[in-house]
Amino acid sequence: MKEKLSGMVAIVSILMLSAIVAPVFAIPSKPAYNLTGAWAFNDDGFMHTMVITSFNPCTGAFSGTGYYNPGSYVWSITGTESGNSITFLIVLTSILGNGITLSGTGSLSSSTSMSGTGTQSNAGAVTWSAAKLPLVINVSWLVLNDEDYSWVAGCWALDSGLQSVQVWQLSTDNYVALKTYNEIFYTPQGALSPVAGTVEPKDGFGTLYAQYIVSIAAPLATGVQLTGCLGVKNYGGTIADVLLGTAA
Repeated sequence: MKEKLSGMVAIVSILMLSAIVAPVFAIPSKPAYNLTGAWAFNDDGFMHTMVITSFNPCTGAFSGTGYYNPGSYVWSITGTESGNSITFLIVLTSILGNGITLSGTGSLSSSTSMSGTGTQSNAGAVTWSAAKLPLVINVSWLVLNDEDYSWVAGCWALDSGLQSVQVWQLSTDNYVALKTYNEIFYTPQGALSPVAGTVEPKDGFGTLYAQYIVSIAAPLATGVQLTGCLGVKNYGGTIADVLLGTAA
């Protein structure tokens, strides 16, 4: 009898396990292309410059910023690339047009070209396209003792780490540049807080990651290094300067 009961318990256990449905995770298609870089974005004939600054090669998630040429409207973009298909949402962040959105879908025909359709909250249906701009400068350099500045505290920290600049060509003598800071900062006791302007009670350390985008209208320099590592640059900042709140 005990053997029969044991057998029945085993059978019931197996049936119960087989009835458990394992969770199913949707695995997105691997993105076909790396979207990072600058793009000429055409929204029904209105020309914008778009810079994708973040791209996940596993999930295809991306984000960046853009502006209507010559820069009166500024916007952010987030989206996903799945295979060669793309979906995104653009949100205007400038005072002009703040809050206007454009939700779009489309596809990439190559690593440098994509197009599709969308809906703009203040204009209805739109057709869009984008062409990747040529990268003409791509340099990085190691930074030591770079004095960090805020409008409230003046010089408040010393930064060390990696800085980089990428420049894409829009047209003849017209470029868009992305400057990236990936650094560690040191604030000595007695320095002013960069936001509150209060005296720091003890030494502090932290990480700093920042980017900014700027348009440039000038000929490209000649006879200078345009790619690779530029070496080490010691900016000569000192703790004394930080405590005074002044730059070297």
